[in-house]
Amino acid sequence: MEPEPGPKPKRWYIATGSKVHPCNPHLDAIRASHGAERLPFNYSGAEFDLKWVKRIEKVDWATFDGQKQLVNWVRGSSMLTEKADLARSLRRYGQRSLVDVNFHPRTYILADGNERHLLLATLDAESQTAQGAGHLLIMKPGRNGSQGRGIEVHSAVTMAEMLRDMRVETMRHTVEGEQVKTMRLPDDFIVQEYVDRPLLIEGRKFDLRCYACIFTTQPSLHVVYWPRSGYVRQAMADYTSSNLADRTAHLTNVKVMRDTADFDMQAERAIWDFERLQAFLTAEQLAPPDYVGEDLKGQMRDIMTHAFLSIESEVSKERGQFQLLGFDLLVDTELKLHLIEVNYNPSLSTHTSVLKQVI
Repeated sequence: MEPEPGPKPKRWYIATGSKVHPCNPHLDAIRASHGAERLPFNYSGAEFDLKWVKRIEKVDWATFDGQKQLVNWVRGSSMLTEKADLARSLRRYGQRSLVDVNFHPRTYILADGNERHLLLATLDAESQTAQGAGHLLIMKPGRNGSQGRGIEVHSAVTMAEMLRDMRVETMRHTVEGEQVKTMRLPDDFIVQEYVDRPLLIEGRKFDLRCYACIFTTQPSLHVVYWPRSGYVRQAMADYTSSNLADRTAHLTNVKVMRDTADFDMQAERAIWDFERLQAFLTAEQLAPPDYVGEDLKGQMRDIMTHAFLSIESEVSKERGQFQLLGFDLLVDTELKLHLIEVNYNPSLSTHTSVLKQVI
């Protein structure tokens, strides 16, 4: 008699551009322990057990079987990961639940004519005061923005001029490789209050990248997060409010780092773990010795909790969905944490010693 066939191996499909390196040794170990087979990059069939892709459009929801398959997207999560929708979600949640969501900077959605007029009126009023003259704002693509593309910091005066000058109607920027996307101003953008008193590391701005994972939405939304498994990203240049065009002083993402000389050396210097951050804050007497482990962790937990509660009714209640999300947070000089944005496809690069440990 022929032996009965063993269990069919699990088939994992990890697409290019998905931020998950298919040859990651940890991933290989997990795959081996599950007897899994990696499908090729060009696989386009519907027969798979786990699929990890760069964008939600790559999931064929018509053939997806959540009883048997897993995909790394949750339908409705864009209410967190699109900047304009994040502002709307938190605003509605705050009004509905009577929760103060001031951890998210005040945001104006320029596609909304009322908000655009309100912003302009606010800027005009502030321009009459000495304090308003130094007011900074940051303009970002409201949708499909990543890696710092299309982001600009402006003074209140310049921002008001841009809103009035309807000749400034388009902004072009490279999306990927040679592809260029045109976004119309002002409708495709948001304007956000700029946190202009950030806590600094030796004169440089920094933010925190932390991770959370929606691991099921059935029967309800369940999330796990790692409050200590994040890292610090420093800007490449000293912080300044006088040169607003210097992206290396105002933006901290890895794409901006890659545009600098000696990227590997600069990245190793600029990316810290949380223990090193606490040691620095303690040595400089900027925060108590338990700040990172207690206060920062607590603020992070509260921000993530409110963020996910704000979209609880928006996500689809289907089996087989999960999604890893990257939260970008900024600490100000009062040690208050601000939610800057939530990334739908966070980088899982391991190009520094800290990232190898964290990721």
